[in-house]
Amino acid sequence: MSNLGLHLSADSSIERPSTRSVRVAVVLILPFTENDYPKMDILELLAGGAIIDVIDLSAYLYPGNDFKTHRGPMPEGIDYHLISTAEELQGVSNILALADFILCGATSGHLNQKNLDIMRLVSQAPAPYMIIYRNAIPVIDRAHFRASFNQRLKLFNLRNSIMNRAPLALLGVKPADYVVYGGDASRISMRLISDKTTDIWSYAESYEHYKSERAANPCLPTNQTAVFLDQNIGYHPDNSEHGLANSVDPEMVYPNLRRWFDLVEAKTGLRIIVAAHPRANYDAHPGIFGDREIRYGEAAKLVHASSLVMTFYSTAVNLGVLFGKPISVLYVPELMNMGMGDASDALAETIGTSAIDISQLDGLVWPDIMRFDSNAYRRFIERYIRSEKSTGENIAEIVFELHHMQSAAQPAMPNHAGEHAQ
Repeated sequence: MSNLGLHLSADSSIERPSTRSVRVAVVLILPFTENDYPKMDILELLAGGAIIDVIDLSAYLYPGNDFKTHRGPMPEGIDYHLISTAEELQGVSNILALADFILCGATSGHLNQKNLDIMRLVSQAPAPYMIIYRNAIPVIDRAHFRASFNQRLKLFNLRNSIMNRAPLALLGVKPADYVVYGGDASRISMRLISDKTTDIWSYAESYEHYKSERAANPCLPTNQTAVFLDQNIGYHPDNSEHGLANSVDPEMVYPNLRRWFDLVEAKTGLRIIVAAHPRANYDAHPGIFGDREIRYGEAAKLVHASSLVMTFYSTAVNLGVLFGKPISVLYVPELMNMGMGDASDALAETIGTSAIDISQLDGLVWPDIMRFDSNAYRRFIERYIRSEKSTGENIAEIVFELHHMQSAAQPAMPNHAGEHAQ
């Protein structure tokens, strides 16, 4: 892989194309919601003059699922394409043919039978495509992080097994042209990354939320709240994508959470607020967290103002580290059914604490949950949030700069197949 250093002009946060607007195709396998705006820097792309085609494959790949969808009108500049049938899927090639750049959210760097067809279409498109893999969690560093034999047997899929061994060219798929990383730990071996792929170092998505919140509320006082960073465990649509549907029994998770919340409130006097996962729909599960406030899209502000942060292993825990908040890492044995039994312990170890098994609260020796290790937090930031190699640019800035470079190199061509920046 080659490494690409991007440098924007000092007088502008975005380097805009010098000739015409860039057309960006955003390919998604889960429903397009407001949650995807910061993931892909969509609002900043629009502000820089980009035209965006959102290709939403959720209805085709997961028919009948009750996914949370986009709540309001979409901004001008977005052409939204909901794909529901095989015929409509084939029409995606016509949309991709118009693109100057493809942000591929159909894969985290690997192939499976869900994303193979769309990855073939992405590979056939003349525009280069980018994978964004910048939100690594500490369990990725565990050498023995792998599913048990029984879990692997349960999840075994012959077609996926063949895809993970066959040459990409035989499958009609090409490696990514670019991959965007966050902290050092995000650079791992991936099926769709090769020596033809250009590395670009940015930062974890949460770092952007952190910067925006600090700018908006530089003097926000700490209040008497504890924030639980929800992961929608037991209901998350990613479970279907990875073959883990119904693998987690919510009754083994949420009653334990409610007991823990009761205990924390009694011991500390703090009021617990739930920062809901963006794809969660808790209207369908009233009382799941007890009589506690549930808020969407406010994790950064809630963490900034809080006295304590709690989570299982959410990537949003980065906000707690960046804001310097005490973090309680929680565990329930049910996480083993997701193949994530080590995730809580790995997170806790990395930030200098121990995970709390909330399924075993009887006789618990109360831990000092209001302290944290600042040195461990500093190491965590470089490993999982922002590498020293980071260019400091976000996704929008990277896309505009790459398009500018491509336009300067071949101004007469609207699309550039297989071109790699050196």
